[in-house]
Amino acid sequence: MTAAHDTPSFGTYLATTALRAGYNLGPNGRDRARFAQAVGMNPSNLTHMLSGERVPTVRFIRPIAAVLKVNPLEVLAAADGHTDAELRQLPTALKRYTALVAAEELNIPESQRDLFVTMVEQMRRHAA
Repeated sequence: MTAAHDTPSFGTYLATTALRAGYNLGPNGRDRARFAQAVGMNPSNLTHMLSGERVPTVRFIRPIAAVLKVNPLEVLAAADGHTDAELRQLPTALKRYTALVAAEELNIPESQRDLFVTMVEQMRRHAA
């Protein structure tokens, strides 16, 4: 865990998103220990995150995202102090990031881009 840097909203984001995933992390939340165990962290670290005193370290981003059933980039953005409006725009921004754009940014030769795009699309369908 790292000290928060103007991120009192991370605790709110975490509690709200966890509630949608079936975890009540509110002040009298019954699911704090269960959530902490599912993520693999100490319950006191979770309490510090919910109060806005701390944000998760990088090693907890993916486990938190998996338990919340959200994209790890969303958790990372929230931990980095992005606003609710910015977080709402994130899914749209992620959708615009296509396999073809990735191929171009990775400098995959044009002769192999079709294969790359096909593989990525198959992986996305398999993951969904």
